Amino acid sequence: GIRLLAEGRYNPKKERGMYDRDMGNDGFDANVQGLLGEYAVAKALNITLDISLTMRGDDRRDLHLSDGRGIQVKYRNKKGYDYALRSTDPAEFATEIGVLVWPAEGGAEIVGCISRQKFLQVAKVADYGYGKRLVAGPEHFTPIEVALEHCRRS
Repeated sequence: GIRLLAEGRYNPKKERGMYDRDMGNDGFDANVQGLLGEYAVAKALNITLDISLTMRGDDRRDLHLSDGRGIQVKYRNKKGYDYALRSTDPAEFATEIGVLVWPAEGGAEIVGCISRQKFLQVAKVADYGYGKRLVAGPEHFTPIEVALEHCRRS
């Protein structure tokens, strides 16, 4: 199902030339990985996965909590990688919460979550060979289990 949804999201963007910029992991595989991360987070938080298909992509709000807050999921294709925006523009962190996801045996590992405010406090500029980006390392993320327990007590 994730592969079919990824194809539906990727093809219209490819036809419109939205994958001209080489970010090291653009295209169909990036869509599959991103959806895998979104699916893992949606399942962990018991929220609905957004399966809509749009010509321009989403507004960087991958998921929505019942209280209206948005979640921006970043699936990185190797363990240990940072949560990275596509540029140095802080507006790209367009939600209240960011979630970092890495690959794991048979699925995905949710590393943790970070608020937009904390991301902007700890982010640094890095260049992985295809342009400068704002990034935050995994050490700045609250494990999802801790965040969920805090929400249950609030």
